[in-house]
Amino acid sequence: MPFRKIFSSLAVATVACTAMPAMAVSPLPPPHMMHAPPLPALIQNQAHLTPEQNDRIRKIMDANRDKVMARHDDDRALDDKISAALLVKGDVDKKAVDDLVKQKIALHEQAEQQRVAELIAIHDVLTPDQREAVKDAYDEVGKLTARLRDIMPPPPPPPPPPAP
Repeated sequence: MPFRKIFSSLAVATVACTAMPAMAVSPLPPPHMMHAPPLPALIQNQAHLTPEQNDRIRKIMDANRDKVMARHDDDRALDDKISAALLVKGDVDKKAVDDLVKQKIALHEQAEQQRVAELIAIHDVLTPDQREAVKDAYDEVGKLTARLRDIMPPPPPPPPPPAP
């Protein structure tokens, strides 16, 4: 029994030691850019909503959820079509790929328009004092984000490609 424990510890140590050089050589991925939290999260945390306001905002967001999910499915389907068009054995039909890309751009524009319409509807639910509290929190997060960007060093350049 002790032999199994020693052997398993030795195996784990071997795997860890062989992985260490690879980890030391590969650069860390660049840090994610800091962004302000999504506006609905700020509203939820900073506006101190009444139960009625909470229900109205939830209904606004729920009403659009099905549209968002359908658009995600359409987006994935367009990605699949673009991939299929680019992975053909012969020449790529550039016009077909351009048409698919235009469809994808239109889909993203629809999503942004819906998001803005949703945020306008949520804006109309809030009182002026709540809007001011959310704006103050949003501005504070923006200032903190800018300070973090100033403090953090830029990401390292990508490593050179491996020699053949």
